[in-house]
Amino acid sequence: MIRLQKAEPVHAAELAAIQREAFDRECERYGKEELGGPPGYADEEWQKTMMREACYYLILDSDSEGEEQADKLVGGAVVFPDESKKLCHLGRIFLQPCEQNRGLGRAAMRALEEQFPWAEAWELDTPDWELKNHRFYPRCGYRLVRAERGFFYYEKKC
Repeated sequence: MIRLQKAEPVHAAELAAIQREAFDRECERYGKEELGGPPGYADEEWQKTMMREACYYLILDSDSEGEEQADKLVGGAVVFPDESKKLCHLGRIFLQPCEQNRGLGRAAMRALEEQFPWAEAWELDTPDWELKNHRFYPRCGYRLVRAERGFFYYEKKC
């Protein structure tokens, strides 16, 4: 079971490490010559800045087998809500590679959308070479609206 929790500065190093592993692995998977991710992906200070400027969540996995088992940090997400436009921009979502392909990403997307019940639409962008994302986002109800300058742009109407 997925649970979201507001990220705090104490989580910055671990979130940067998870992003580094996740984004670098995707670069390797798709044969990118240089490893890397979106701006600030491996920088602790960027994580802290986003915690102040956006809604930054920890993605926690609650293993239902043990009642006293603690939630495990498996990823994170950054959302830029604009209540005046009734729109949320998903700036980033990431999971540790070992936690992918278990349905946690879709559960996290649903949980994020539930955090903003006033949102009438969601939007996001992803690199054009990131084929796994181009399968994932449509499964979550997003549709491709345009492609330009190496990015695909998706939206979801609620």
